[in-house]
Amino acid sequence: MALLDAAESLFAERGMDATSVAEIAALSGCSVGSVYHHFRDKTALLHAILERLNAELRDTMRQIVEPERWQGAPIRAILHGYLEFLLEVGRSRPSLKVLDMPEVRQDSRICERLIASKRESFDGLYRLLSDRRAEITHPDPDVAIRLVLDLMMAMLKARAGAFGYPSQLSGVGDSRFADEVVLAAAAYLGLPESA
Repeated sequence: MALLDAAESLFAERGMDATSVAEIAALSGCSVGSVYHHFRDKTALLHAILERLNAELRDTMRQIVEPERWQGAPIRAILHGYLEFLLEVGRSRPSLKVLDMPEVRQDSRICERLIASKRESFDGLYRLLSDRRAEITHPDPDVAIRLVLDLMMAMLKARAGAFGYPSQLSGVGDSRFADEVVLAAAAYLGLPESA
């Protein structure tokens, strides 16, 4: 829907408060009245955008953690593939910045749905890594896997600018970024040297 596309783009670029309904209408090619016919206010637009993004992301994340996709792959390959996949999603969909807006974090209903989707993805990745725990030499593989998942997500959030301060690796390309994150994760997990 053009209204959602326009609002998503403008909210991601400027934030919700700095975006007017008239700007959304103009970008979508609709009238202001049409915006209000479909959505009572910008908050209702934000909710519709988030529902759409959540559904898309849930489907996308299910695909990346499908066990068949990674059959026979070692942990390093899974981590690298997962990171590259998420970096590509971020590049191809810059409007995902909407998910980090303060209005989103302040709405408990939205947060609960987004967290449930993220948990599903994390659980799938956890299972993939846990199924390969024989590769891990860390004394507590369960804790090590969970810490690596948290660190990877924090690194991705920092790279996306979600924390409001510049990433120390902002000048490093995505491929090198993924390589370095996997190298750090592999060292912590105690994975064997890659061939």
